[in-house]
Amino acid sequence: MTSLTLSRVYRPADVLDGADESVTVLGEPVATADAVVFGGSKDGIILGENALSGARKFVIESRFRPLPGGELEQRFFHVQSADSDDRILLEIRLTGDGYWYADSCFCCDTAVGILVDPSLQHPLGPWYSYRLSYDGRELIQEIDGVLELSVQLPQARAPRNGVTSIGMRATRNHFFCGEIAEITLHSA
Repeated sequence: MTSLTLSRVYRPADVLDGADESVTVLGEPVATADAVVFGGSKDGIILGENALSGARKFVIESRFRPLPGGELEQRFFHVQSADSDDRILLEIRLTGDGYWYADSCFCCDTAVGILVDPSLQHPLGPWYSYRLSYDGRELIQEIDGVLELSVQLPQARAPRNGVTSIGMRATRNHFFCGEIAEITLHSA
């Protein structure tokens, strides 16, 4: 992917430490030396900004550690438009037997890209890199640098306005159980 500029690095621990009036903290996420622990039932962070506003290309790279517990459907990064259903989601689904699989979503106007395959499972507990990228034509999901899924999605654009949530869906549900060290956004 070319012509991308670094937009933002979100370290949840830094967000909690420097929370201002544009940040809403729900529950009691716990900052450690390297990450923030989300308990899976009430912990989340809502940022009053959209760092991917209107992007025609983007890369979202996260370093996270899903843990046992919590809901079967968990969102840990969500960009939601303020005036439409346009959104970008990084999600995991638990299998009930100690594994998870990725579920990525990018919806913009009439363009809808959903990347999910329950057979691509990973054990709960270790740290992972989860990457979702869009080059203006194709939406690609990778876990630990391995391509899992892709779908053609021509001419989509990230929501122009709205909020970003970490550790839950922006609608304050589907809480994440685990640790998030960092989420890096690149866009153009």
